[in-house]
Amino acid sequence: GVYQSYHMILTPTRHILEGPLPDQSNSVLRKYNNHECFLRVTFQDENRSKLRRDFESSINDLLKERYRPILLRGYRVAGRQFQFLGYSMSGLRDHSVWFMTPFTDDSGTLLDAESIRGNLGDFSQLVHQPARLAARWSQAFSGTDLSITLTPEEIDYDYPD
Repeated sequence: GVYQSYHMILTPTRHILEGPLPDQSNSVLRKYNNHECFLRVTFQDENRSKLRRDFESSINDLLKERYRPILLRGYRVAGRQFQFLGYSMSGLRDHSVWFMTPFTDDSGTLLDAESIRGNLGDFSQLVHQPARLAARWSQAFSGTDLSITLTPEEIDYDYPD
């Protein structure tokens, strides 16, 4: 399905806000229908191309000094603090990740990035395997189309494996 998402492009010296723009939906965005609380962040160079290594500047310094603090501490946009949420593997190849700002769901529960990642499943056995943990999380952010929705009465829980 298509999702109207806000976008932010982070360059070495500035940020560019766009949207909402049509984007491929994923299971996290469909589960938490607060569109204005999610932000797709893409890291690009000043002319909006992919970041690349070159002889004039050190990409390692750029990553450490500009982008690492944003990934760890978040980024303030329009008076709201957005925090890193996750990414899909294809998004990561494009230097694109998802951020979100905390919000209260319909039941009154405050949701932040940590609680949403915690709701993705029990990954406690992967806590010391960060690459595998990130790969599992990334599946929830992969672009997917909505399929059918079943009511509890339509589910046969006693069906043998």
